[in-house]
Amino acid sequence: MEVKNSMAEKGMFFDLDGTLWNNNDPKLSEKLVQTLKCMQQKEYSLFINTGRTFRAIPKEIKQAIKWDGFICNNGQMVYDCDGSMLFSHNYPEAIYTRLLEIANENDLCMEIKTSIKRYLTRECDDLVKIAHQYFGLEIPEVLGHTIIDPTEVTAMMVYGKKEELDLFNTVDEINVVHGESYFADLMLRGINKYSGLNYMKEYKSINFCIAFGDSNNDYEMLKYADIGIAMGNSSNEIKGIADYVTAPVHEDGVFSALVEYFSK
Repeated sequence: MEVKNSMAEKGMFFDLDGTLWNNNDPKLSEKLVQTLKCMQQKEYSLFINTGRTFRAIPKEIKQAIKWDGFICNNGQMVYDCDGSMLFSHNYPEAIYTRLLEIANENDLCMEIKTSIKRYLTRECDDLVKIAHQYFGLEIPEVLGHTIIDPTEVTAMMVYGKKEELDLFNTVDEINVVHGESYFADLMLRGINKYSGLNYMKEYKSINFCIAFGDSNNDYEMLKYADIGIAMGNSSNEIKGIADYVTAPVHEDGVFSALVEYFSK
């Protein structure tokens, strides 16, 4: 890796699951925590950039260091260092309604996220259970008769097999991003982790950024950051657009990349 602009206001943006956080061994190594603190001493601002809601970020992550901000729900919600919301991009009612219709017509379970809670649209099946086991998350309650104001919806997911998930590609305003398990993020077109990163860049006056990720929802962030670093556990597509490929998450790949980067 090569430092492109060492004099800039600098930021590092970290995906969570499969990048900083190994769901099969959920903890941060002490050497990684100390290295992140060293990056802050080198005047890098450090951010989490995740598909999770702010509430679903493990406390071990939040408390590891003093993060400079959080980008959540794949760029749809941005928070300052103290967890105060800076930006929220919600689903238009017509799009929200159409996505629910497609799910109901095809007997698919959706997950609806607001800033304070997650809901399932129907009782969970095996595919929902598998996805939640992957993330180490509790299964949300079923929506039932609860009425959600569409303007409060900050993220939507659907569970199923690939051909079922692709049914949502018929909605022009939605980008269907397949996850690492049996689910897809239904992201508003033009809203993604990189758009969230851009908001934070402007808010914090950052003009040089390094991004770390492993999954399809990290694509834009890794492609358009000044330096995009893919984990060794990434797909070939993600590795192909990255500037550098580090070790997998289970081998502390973020730590390895930081050591390599600053040894130049």
